[in-house]
Amino acid sequence: MKKLTAILLILALCLCACGKGDDSQASSPAPQEPDTPSVRFLTTIPGTEKSFRSLAKAYTEQTGIPVEIIFAGDDDLPQLLAGPEAPTAFTAAAGQLPLDYALPLDGSKLAGELLTQEFTIFHPDGTLAALPLELGVYGILVNVTLLRQAGYRLEDIHSFETLKTVAEDIQSRSVALGFDAFTAAGLSPSSLRFSGELVSLPLYYEFREAGITETPPAITGKYLDHLRSIFDLYLANAPADPRFLSGIDDEESRIAFTSSLAVFYQGGSWEYAELSRAVEELAVIPIYCGIPGEEQSGLCMDALHHWAVNAQASPEDQAASLDFLYYLVTDRQAIAVMADLFGGICYRSAPIHPNPILAAALEQLAQGRPSVTWAYRLAPNPAQWRRTVVTALTAYAEDPSDKTWAIVTDTIVDGWAYEYRLAGND
Repeated sequence: MKKLTAILLILALCLCACGKGDDSQASSPAPQEPDTPSVRFLTTIPGTEKSFRSLAKAYTEQTGIPVEIIFAGDDDLPQLLAGPEAPTAFTAAAGQLPLDYALPLDGSKLAGELLTQEFTIFHPDGTLAALPLELGVYGILVNVTLLRQAGYRLEDIHSFETLKTVAEDIQSRSVALGFDAFTAAGLSPSSLRFSGELVSLPLYYEFREAGITETPPAITGKYLDHLRSIFDLYLANAPADPRFLSGIDDEESRIAFTSSLAVFYQGGSWEYAELSRAVEELAVIPIYCGIPGEEQSGLCMDALHHWAVNAQASPEDQAASLDFLYYLVTDRQAIAVMADLFGGICYRSAPIHPNPILAAALEQLAQGRPSVTWAYRLAPNPAQWRRTVVTALTAYAEDPSDKTWAIVTDTIVDGWAYEYRLAGND
C-alpha cells in the first residue's frame, strides 16, 4: 500500500511539473516580425499636398511601402521634427532648414540625380544636408515680338553695353514705336524687387570673389557702382517720371508689360502663368550691369525650397524615405508631375518645362554657366534691411546725384553691419 502511494505521489509530482512547463511555454511572447518601413513626408509648400498624395498612392501601390503626406508651415517645422509623430522626410523654405535634423546625403542615389550641387545645403562639416526641390529664376524679361518690331533680335543683347544701346535706341523712338524700353521701376513701399533682386547682383560677385557662403558681419560694396549703372538705365528708359516711382507698385509695372507697352521688365519665373497669357513670345536675358566677366554667368537662379531626410528617424524609415524621394525624380510619370508642380527642378530626368524663363536658366546651367545665386538672402534681418534700401533708392530716383547715391551705398553697406550687430552677432 505504501509502495502504491509512493508511486501515485511521484506521478502527481511529474504531472505538476509538466503542467508548469506547459504554462511557461504558453506565456512566452510570440516572435515579433520587424515593423514595415514607412514614409511620413511633410511638405511646407502650400498647394502641393494633393499632388504629393497622388504620387504617394501610386508609389505605395507599386512597392507596398506606406507613405503618409502631411502639411505644415515652415514655422511649425522645428516643433514637428521634435515631436512624437515626426516626419521621416520634409521640405523647408530656403534659409529655414533645421540642419540638426538633416541626414547627410553624400553618396545617396538621390544626390546622384542632381544636375548640379550649386543649390545644395551643407552641414558645417561639409557633408551634404539638403537638396534643392523648387527653383526660382529672375532676370530681364523680354517681349520678343516688340523687340523685333524695334529692329532687334534677342541675340543682339549679350552685355551691359549692348543692352544699353538697344534700350536707349528704343526709348528714343518710343512715340513712333508705341512702346517704351522698360516698364516703370515701381518703388512703392510694398515693392522690394530692386532692393533685393537687383542689389543681389553686385553682392553675388563680391561674395564669390571672397568665398563667402554665410552671412558676413560686413560687406564692402565693391560693385555697387554697377548697381547704379543698371538702375540709371531703368530710370532713363521708362515712361514714368522718376520723382513719382514711390507710387508705382509691381502690379502696375507687370500690367504695362502684359499690355505690350514695354519691351523689358525685370521679373521672375513665378510670374510665367500670368505673363504667358498676354505675351506670346516671352524670353529672358541676364540682368547685365557691367561687372567684368558677367557674360559668362547664367541667370539669377536659386532654390526656393529644399528637401531633406530626418536624421532622427529609424534607419529603415530613412532608407524608405530616400527611396520615395528617388522615385519622385526618376519615375517618368512622377517627375512629369513634379516638373509641372514646381515649374523647374534640377534633376537629370526632368522634362524641359514650357516656362522659357526656367528652361533658359537650366539650359545655361547645363552649358556650365554658373547661376547668379540670390546673395541678398544672406542679409541679416533681410526684410528690414531691404526696406531701408528701397527708401534710399526712392530718394535717389527723385534726385539722382553723387550725393544721393552715396546715401544708397551707405544704406546698403552700413545698414548690413548695423542689422548684423542688432541681431546679436557681434
